[in-house]
Amino acid sequence: MVYGFGLNVVWKEWSLGMMFQGSHNAQRVLSGNSIQPFNGGGGAGNLYSNIDDRWSEDNPRQDVFYPRLSYGSETTSNQNNFQPSTWWLYDVSFLRLKTMQLSYNLPKEWVNKAHLQNAAIYLMGTNLFTLTKFKLWDPELNTNNGSSYPNTSTYSIGVNFTF
Repeated sequence: MVYGFGLNVVWKEWSLGMMFQGSHNAQRVLSGNSIQPFNGGGGAGNLYSNIDDRWSEDNPRQDVFYPRLSYGSETTSNQNNFQPSTWWLYDVSFLRLKTMQLSYNLPKEWVNKAHLQNAAIYLMGTNLFTLTKFKLWDPELNTNNGSSYPNTSTYSIGVNFTF
């Protein structure tokens, strides 16, 4: 389920507008060389900072990120560790503050002196924060292995004039 909602609040000369978007009950199966460390290619593949969160005889927890790791795709044990399964199924649901704008309408006496109908100063931001349990990459990206350019946050300041 994909959803969005927004709100606008006005108080005296100030206004605040926010738009949220998100997805609920979204899942993705992680796969590919960037998820599978030591998988062929002479060790090519990404190693995430959570590489210590793996199964081993010293760490037999069942809720680790990686299964038992071994080098190379040619070893049977490594091939089995990266077969599509519910082990690699992750919840990528999220709620994001997509846009927010705070603006201030300049006093009417100033605006009238400048022969304008209205003037406002604003501060605007996009992709300001995301709430999600998924921490490897932007959950909105359409990728199983994080190999897409992430959404960027942008900030703008400006002035609107109405003649």
